[in-house]
Amino acid sequence: MVPEALDHAWIRAELAARRGVVGTPLCFEAQVGSTSDLARELAIAGAPHGTTVVADEQVAGRGRRGASRWQTPPRVSIALSTVLRPPGIDPSSLGRLGLCIAIATAEAIEGSTGAHVMVKWPNDLVVEARGDLVGTILKLGGILVEPAILAVVPPRVGHVVVGIGVNANLAAASMAPTDADALAPVALIDIVGHAVSRERLVVEILEAVGGASDGWSDATWPSWRARYEARMVWRGVEVIAEGEASGSDRHHGRLMGIDPSGALVIVGDDGTASRVMTGRLRANLRTQSAGRGVSRV
Repeated sequence: MVPEALDHAWIRAELAARRGVVGTPLCFEAQVGSTSDLARELAIAGAPHGTTVVADEQVAGRGRRGASRWQTPPRVSIALSTVLRPPGIDPSSLGRLGLCIAIATAEAIEGSTGAHVMVKWPNDLVVEARGDLVGTILKLGGILVEPAILAVVPPRVGHVVVGIGVNANLAAASMAPTDADALAPVALIDIVGHAVSRERLVVEILEAVGGASDGWSDATWPSWRARYEARMVWRGVEVIAEGEASGSDRHHGRLMGIDPSGALVIVGDDGTASRVMTGRLRANLRTQSAGRGVSRV
């Protein structure tokens, strides 16, 4: 069956019926370099809170470290970016905002498709493999949060562009190879056994992002933090966290969760707790399945 183009008219009508703010206005592109680049251009031009770019194909998507690694083949995946203007947000709260959006997206995907989605700090959407690969963590999607910090005293957030990518209806076996050090991919069609409605998934994700856009505040953050930790992979497992810059510190220890700022908390063998604000997280997982050890970095 040939994949169908995204029905953006249905998405607009459904968002209007739900009176959602995020997703309005909606800019649809059949093909785009990066939805986040286009959303940023719209934000700089004054686009209001909730303005969203959705594409049927993205040819220059990028990951958190600026690499062009995210695949969005035509008519089979989710690629969207939203402009947020959270009132009163401080730059120090941007970490919280990103985690809120990650957990809200995971919950929206699960609610829409039944796939049990977890999060890998800070912003990867992952699932645990089944069958012979139990214990292996596979990447379903990711979140990219790009703020514009105004050069004023004190610094303020002008806007935030949130990019979200989800593997939907292209089986992992048909995807291009990933980097050797990256998590292996998985798609919703692999998990649930059939194609999913991309239109409904877009609507559910946008509605969830709207609900998460104020989760960073002191009044609401504690409940969001608990929800995030409940879906956090590798919690209680020995992990390695290292900074993104060459020569950055490397932290070894047991992953305990996140602190009130959203930083990763790792406790070493000597009982010393380390906070990791940004960086890359990896772990060696070993489980037994039919008498065989399965590991994943």
